[in-house]
Amino acid sequence: MRRAVVGTTLAALALAAAGQACGTDPPPAAPPAPPLSASAPGTSAPSPPAEGEQHRVRVTVSGPHDTVMRVARGGYYTRVDLRGEPFDFTFTESEGSGYRDISVWAGTEHPEQGAVRCAIEVDGKVVAQRATDRPDGEGKASVVCEIPEPA
Repeated sequence: MRRAVVGTTLAALALAAAGQACGTDPPPAAPPAPPLSASAPGTSAPSPPAEGEQHRVRVTVSGPHDTVMRVARGGYYTRVDLRGEPFDFTFTESEGSGYRDISVWAGTEHPEQGAVRCAIEVDGKVVAQRATDRPDGEGKASVVCEIPEPA
């Protein structure tokens, strides 16, 4: 059920980004997306594709029972409480659709119960991957994954 909700949400984010590109007004001030970060060591930006090429994008997130995921795209975002279930969603996008601005934030208030993880693959290649079980100053742990700009 949660996969269907998030899948629908990602589709809605795609439509919202397309609508934004066409000049429609965005919704009233949404909270800002999580801060962006560079790719983890061992990951790299996908190579620039040919115009109109289709790409398979896969987003995975996991963590302890209280893990919350936030997916941001085109100035819009959605939040999902994972309730200890891993999230794994794959979709296809065409070049120029805005898929490169997707970012994923995941966080937990109980990192002692296990690491929080996120990863993004494009066409089967890991382009962003993060994991941590180290608490910050408030005792929480979070990670951010985003698709890096092509070289």
